[in-house]
Amino acid sequence: GGRLGREAARCAKDIVGRLVVGGLLGDAKALRMKELCDHVGMHSLATDQVLSHFDRDPLIHPTGSVQVLRSLVQLLEPLIDASPADSPSVYLQAVRAINRIANQNSDTVRSFMKEAGMLELRDGLLIHSLKLPLTLDGAFSIMQGFSFEWVAEKTAFREANGLAHLLHMFHAFPEQYDLQIGVGCVLKNVLCVADDNRRAVMKVVEDNEISRNWFPHAQAAGLGEGGGGGVGGRNSHL
Repeated sequence: GGRLGREAARCAKDIVGRLVVGGLLGDAKALRMKELCDHVGMHSLATDQVLSHFDRDPLIHPTGSVQVLRSLVQLLEPLIDASPADSPSVYLQAVRAINRIANQNSDTVRSFMKEAGMLELRDGLLIHSLKLPLTLDGAFSIMQGFSFEWVAEKTAFREANGLAHLLHMFHAFPEQYDLQIGVGCVLKNVLCVADDNRRAVMKVVEDNEISRNWFPHAQAAGLGEGGGGGVGGRNSHL
């Protein structure tokens, strides 16, 4: 019956998840991560189970942590290359798990995380989530789930048009006051504290009122000169 089928599927998912997590923490080299990642359905199942595990228990023993972290990066990297998801939830879950690992482990493990490229991967997941088909729920999830301080001064964020994606989000839902306030505060008080970001935003914002309200000191200093065309809109609440 349907109930028995769902129960069997849940049980199989739980067993596979435990095997993957056990392999990752026990003998990551024997896990054959590449084959796992090449199978879309199995990769999705494994990713879900592994992220749930680290969300609950982020501790990693320093012994063997290098291989564990490398395998974890290998498991999560395909998320960036995958076809766009309908929701940023899996990216939010991955970022949350990475942050919990960073916050709950020793300096040694955090150093290995950096060596394994895990922090760069976290930033990449944030950038990739901004490129997803934009929905109101997704926009709220991104603004509530990510901390943009991580990417504020990173060239990769600008080069991936992260600022333009946020500006698009700002203008896409003019009736959503709270969302506009949130996006505007991130742009003004977090990202555009960096001069390069501020210049980039002012080049694509056609609305002089927005520029004047957000960056009055920058305009006085001439940082907004050479302005161009891109994002307009006079529905700003800021």
